[in-house]
Amino acid sequence: MEQLPLRKDGQPDQRFRKTGPRPERWKHGPSQEAREQLRAFTTKRCQARYRGEAWSLTFAEFQRIWSGRWHQRGRRWDSLNIARKDPLKPWSQHNVRLQARGEIFRGPRSK
Repeated sequence: MEQLPLRKDGQPDQRFRKTGPRPERWKHGPSQEAREQLRAFTTKRCQARYRGEAWSLTFAEFQRIWSGRWHQRGRRWDSLNIARKDPLKPWSQHNVRLQARGEIFRGPRSK
């Protein structure tokens, strides 16, 4: 904990506290990748809840699924996204896969 100058009454003077990002206080340390993953995980979980979809995926499982492939995610058609294998089952480590974005939007083909 940082030492702040004291006011006349002996309390720390909050005007001199450190402002801005504090990586040492982040939940998963100073790793920018872990921070991005946590944000993506939280966003995905909130979107699933909003749509009324069951969610049983943990952050550790989410990280294992993306392990070594996090840099391939994105918004291009060939970028990877996480998708459910069976849309009727909950989001879980056994029901998700990484899939090219173009395949997700293409959907099942009609004959």
